[in-house]
Amino acid sequence: MVVVIVGVAFSIAFSDTSDYVKVLSDELRNIENKIQSGVIKIKAGAQKINSEYKENPNEFLHEIFGVPMFKN
Repeated sequence: MVVVIVGVAFSIAFSDTSDYVKVLSDELRNIENKIQSGVIKIKAGAQKINSEYKENPNEFLHEIFGVPMFKN
């Protein structure tokens, strides 16, 4: 009898899951937007690092890793 009552209670409580689905889909959209904006920021940073390396590789390596610079 308890199993039947609990089963009926759960079926009534979770019969309309459209609200849960809407909340979940909205949250997933927010997470996706945050990920995409982060990826854009990462790509911009990578392009900046790449251009700095192409301009002067010795100075770039010196700034990043502390590689000594030898001047002639």
